[in-house]
Amino acid sequence: MKNVLDLYFKRKSFDLVLAQIWNVPTGTLEDDLKALYELEYKRSMIMSHGFSGVPERRDNIIDGLTEKLGEVIENLKGVLDATFKDWLGTHALLSPETWAEKRISDIEEYARGAFDQAVSEYARYTGDGRKHETILEELVNDAVSRLSEFPSLKKLVDLLMEDEMNRRYDELGEEGYEEFGRMVRMEFKNEEEAEEYISNLTSKDVDLGELMVSGGHAGFFDMVEKYADARGLAKEFYKNFVFPVWFAHWKEQGIEETRNTIQNIYDRLQSVSVNNTGNAIAVINLAINASHQTGSMMDYISSNANTDLSGGQIIELLDKLSAGTDVEEWNQELREVGVNI
Repeated sequence: MKNVLDLYFKRKSFDLVLAQIWNVPTGTLEDDLKALYELEYKRSMIMSHGFSGVPERRDNIIDGLTEKLGEVIENLKGVLDATFKDWLGTHALLSPETWAEKRISDIEEYARGAFDQAVSEYARYTGDGRKHETILEELVNDAVSRLSEFPSLKKLVDLLMEDEMNRRYDELGEEGYEEFGRMVRMEFKNEEEAEEYISNLTSKDVDLGELMVSGGHAGFFDMVEKYADARGLAKEFYKNFVFPVWFAHWKEQGIEETRNTIQNIYDRLQSVSVNNTGNAIAVINLAINASHQTGSMMDYISSNANTDLSGGQIIELLDKLSAGTDVEEWNQELREVGVNI
């Protein structure tokens, strides 16, 4: 009887070890990355080494590892797919429109927040050390002179031009055509000629940039919020002002080659399937390693994943996993279930 019980408990103990070999935590980014390395290693070892036991048991272990690996692959594919899509959106080199839309997508204050951020980025990439108000006035003047590229500004421009023309009509009435002419550095023969001059004024004749920011940033933001499409104008600022200087800066850093690499990996991620674990693991490893090499990609992963880890901490985790610090522990588990290592 004792021998039967011993055999029973040995068998139960063995079955527990057998189950535990693929029963690893999953669900968070940290757990899924650990699980990918662990399950892939155990699966490859049992498939490439001898086994002390019945073939059915070996097949069961492989099936269990494969099934769990499929779960991890799906988790990581979802995170990496969202990450690479996000990165490509913010690095849309061939579409300034897409790039600008992505840039403002998470901005809540489309007047103050958006333009403060746009001017800051513009100043950083151009090396312009002037006050932001000075830069903003210059950019607004430029936008007014290129109004077809800034349609969101048209309503505000029209209102300001109407106010400016009314102000000049008032000055003409108060000062007379001769004094008014001296004020605007023109010479008029009569009041009708002065009125015709005012009626033909265009935005190119008036320093609207100075008018718009004459009340400081707060005044400009207030006007934009009341009389313009604030979100649309923010997007146009990013598209027409920030994107060109951003692209010029990063082009020198090899951004075009990097983007091609990321696009290629993203395209390959679309083919990842649990039905082809070999290809899935290869592509996921490629994506993880590409992210690892660029560094900044890890911040995108951190924001898209279920994790409390920062980009730097994810890199540290990958370094540890790549170093194989847990391999001996995994080997011991494999020996206990009958793998000849």
